[in-house]
Amino acid sequence: MAAVKTGKLWGFIDPYGGVVIEPQFEAAYGFSGGLAPVLVGGKWGYIDPSGNTVIAPQYDATSGFSEGYAAVQSDGQWGFIDKSGRMTIVPKYEETFGFSEGLAAVKMSGSWGYVDTGGNVVVPATFRESWGFSQGLAAAQGGNGAFGYIDKSGNFAIPPRFNSALSFSDGLAAVLSGGKWGFIDLQGKPAVPANFDEVFAFSSDGVALVRNGDEFHYIDKTGNAVITPDLGQSSPGSGPLGPLPDVVNGFLDDRKERAEEPVFNESLGLAPISVNGAVGYIDTSGHYIWLPTP
Repeated sequence: MAAVKTGKLWGFIDPYGGVVIEPQFEAAYGFSGGLAPVLVGGKWGYIDPSGNTVIAPQYDATSGFSEGYAAVQSDGQWGFIDKSGRMTIVPKYEETFGFSEGLAAVKMSGSWGYVDTGGNVVVPATFRESWGFSQGLAAAQGGNGAFGYIDKSGNFAIPPRFNSALSFSDGLAAVLSGGKWGFIDLQGKPAVPANFDEVFAFSSDGVALVRNGDEFHYIDKTGNAVITPDLGQSSPGSGPLGPLPDVVNGFLDDRKERAEEPVFNESLGLAPISVNGAVGYIDTSGHYIWLPTP
């Protein structure tokens, strides 16, 4: 189900645009791990797919569940709860990205490190920035200001030498070097030269969308352009806020004949579209199944 706004309240719809949970929340995010964060009376809690409250609203901010745990904020500090609402790690972190591969990146005293599900420090907080683990490695910013990749012992498996770095996906990670993006493999060796202004992660079928100037291409893992998507210029129509935006710059369908901006939720087949701060949803054909509503 996807969270949608009607008037001033949020509810949930199914992949066909049918209302499943009536709008009744001050804010809401999508389901993850079977629960969705909702805002009631200025506090965040969680509901199940039937709209029943599972964890009472009591937190200042929350995240979705990942690997059985969700980050919650109280009095400016972040901790973790499980799906029963039990506090497994008391709030004591400045920021966090949640758990991935058994570890959570957390910010303590201005630096980033990693803890396990028991709150034990596994990698000391010595990094200026760091992301979650993926395929055994996590992007982290060293003392020299450059990004590299650390293993779960906190050692740099790929030395910090990039201006920026993203998580690994399907064996490759996007890295920024000299103002251009390229891809490296799990050993840190260049896989696709840094020739692009913008890149998106590789999909499971081994292609990634890249941009140079106004031109978009899908490349394979050697960097060769295999598809040039038709971005299209026709307007999809109008909604309550006026003309709706063209759907461009991202994945659209299995044949990838067109490109689009949104990131799709694979289980729903829907992607959000923002128009003047209002959010609607399109399906994988680019059709609006929920018009952006103010």
